[in-house]
Amino acid sequence: MVREYVERFYLPMTEQGKLRSPETAAEILDEQRQIRKHWPRLRFSAFNVAESGASQTYTVEVYLDGIDEQRIAVELVAEASEYGPRTVTAMAMQHPLSGSAHSYRYECMVPSRPEGHYTPRLRVHDERLNLPLENPAILWLK
Repeated sequence: MVREYVERFYLPMTEQGKLRSPETAAEILDEQRQIRKHWPRLRFSAFNVAESGASQTYTVEVYLDGIDEQRIAVELVAEASEYGPRTVTAMAMQHPLSGSAHSYRYECMVPSRPEGHYTPRLRVHDERLNLPLENPAILWLK
């Protein structure tokens, strides 16, 4: 367990830390403050699925309250079950929603599973951070 932590988290964080200048660190902190400020107002509005043979296409509409959509990852998660292993699938932004500022539609296609096996989530997306250790914010559709 300790070895896994060192290999998966500690060593990558050490390498990332070496690449951070004081200016980059200040920029990251400012962006994280902005995300924390807006995070309580993020929400899901619509969640739909369409069957197509052995696959399903999921769509979700999200409100990001002014956070740059590039800073938020929208993912579809299924836990391990008799239908397959745990999966985390990135949902691609299709387009902004007309008439609703800061709202977007995301979509992805996944192998079919029974209703309730897939759940969308929002999390911070920043290649400069070791996530979720440096920012554990995750919002699940309830």
